[in-house]
Amino acid sequence: MGSPTVINMIKEWIRDCTDSHQSCRLPEFLSLPTRLIDIGDGASPIPRLVITDSGKWRQECKEVLPRYIALSYCWGSKKDLDKAPYVTTTSSTLRDHMQALPMDKLPKTVLDAIHLTRRLELRYLWVDNLCIIQGHDEEAHEDWRKESSRMANVYGGAWLTIVASWARSMHDGILLTRPSEPSLGIEIGLRSLENPTCRGKIKLVPRPPQRSPNVDSTDEPLYYRGWALQERILSTRVLICNRDQLAWECQSRCLTESGFQMWSIGAIRLHPNFNKLARSDPQYFRNTWHCIITEYSHRSITNSSDKLPAIGGLAKHLHVLYPDEYLAGMWKESLLDDLLWFHEDVDFHQRKDTSLSPPRSKPATYRAPSWSWASVDGSVRWPHSGQYSPEKYKSQVLNFGITPQGNDAFGEVSAGYITVRGPTSKVPDTLKQKLLEQRPSKGGTRKYEIISGYFSGISGFVMDVQSEGHSLLEVLGQERADAMDFFLLEIREDIAMILSSNTLQSLSDDHDDSETHCFERVGVIDMWGHAREFSWNNTVCVLV
Repeated sequence: MGSPTVINMIKEWIRDCTDSHQSCRLPEFLSLPTRLIDIGDGASPIPRLVITDSGKWRQECKEVLPRYIALSYCWGSKKDLDKAPYVTTTSSTLRDHMQALPMDKLPKTVLDAIHLTRRLELRYLWVDNLCIIQGHDEEAHEDWRKESSRMANVYGGAWLTIVASWARSMHDGILLTRPSEPSLGIEIGLRSLENPTCRGKIKLVPRPPQRSPNVDSTDEPLYYRGWALQERILSTRVLICNRDQLAWECQSRCLTESGFQMWSIGAIRLHPNFNKLARSDPQYFRNTWHCIITEYSHRSITNSSDKLPAIGGLAKHLHVLYPDEYLAGMWKESLLDDLLWFHEDVDFHQRKDTSLSPPRSKPATYRAPSWSWASVDGSVRWPHSGQYSPEKYKSQVLNFGITPQGNDAFGEVSAGYITVRGPTSKVPDTLKQKLLEQRPSKGGTRKYEIISGYFSGISGFVMDVQSEGHSLLEVLGQERADAMDFFLLEIREDIAMILSSNTLQSLSDDHDDSETHCFERVGVIDMWGHAREFSWNNTVCVLV
């Protein structure tokens, strides 16, 4: 798998990075993953699982912090997985896998990763379906919850992450078999005619029409996998296996097989001095997080409950760099700005394969408070991100609370609320009907519902879609819709959340206040002009 020329090129990328890039040094405080695949050596070539905190393995390993490779890949759809048998680590197979992995039952992508790790002269590999216990029993559930909370360490501590971008499933493998050896170009020496002592070299590389001059992974299957975003951002060094070429990405540069430094389209990298930039300018942190979640939101999650865990490792990493309290996908210091997300059309992002993106909808079971972007499926964005002006805030956060499902504050949540004091206005029936009837727009641009008449001061609104292609009225039915009341809560000057008071939830004693009202978020609205003529009352609202 992989010709000697390709393997030598990868080794040269790694050597150049480890020897020359100061910003690519691995953090020293990270711990090893709980389990690793020991691919063996000449004396013992059979791969097996090892427990990294066991004394016996520590004696065998002889390294204080052994280097390992991590794999980022697509499992594939159920249809893809049914094409061929494959093995995972379960509660019943864990002990067997610690003796030897059944090579004849491993999927091709994992086999390729083992072979590539061996050819790169490393001994250890991390793959989720073997290093995390899979299944539906209690032991598997607890192990998954524990290990999924450690993704910042797993990928952040990897010597190299292999990104199988092109592979739609774990049966496809890592590297394509190409009809011919990739051309690495030829170097030609040059000498100035005016100054013979001035010498240099240029490199000529043939580029087939189908090969992009940049590293573009946006049409590869892995680009649409939710978990893969944090796996790539957290990794210090990444080997990208695209459909038509290999690429290298680290904190310092991005290279393709041609040897030239290129742009990595669709990739998000944290600045090496992110913590200093964020501490000196909190707006930098806000903008970075909004950019990450906008990118993350158009990716798909197989299990709906993974929405927060699949980005939790990155959130935990950012929390270390810039300490702030994390609230179900939001941050305490920027909470008022974070609340103003728009539920967008997937077409707005002009993706090459929108069929791989999640539909705009609400999950069937509770996943996050209504005010969090994690409560919806489909693309979200912050049109007003970067317009930070404290004097324009009209509301104030008084209190908040998040109940995590386990011990991980960056993982799944079972409940959450925020208490906000701000100007509120009840929506009259004329506007209420428009809110109820709005359907998700189609096409490549974000469409606003323009409102005329008495409410001509409102420019437009975007509802949090309950079901793909359907209005809120169609989802609820006329009888339930008639019983609803809508309110506007002005968060920033001329920008308000649309709230519904149709669902009342029991609150703790500290919320027992006759002037306190319980709401759910159902949308967001831009306002100007006559909006100031509305009847506004300063109200304490509990948002759930």
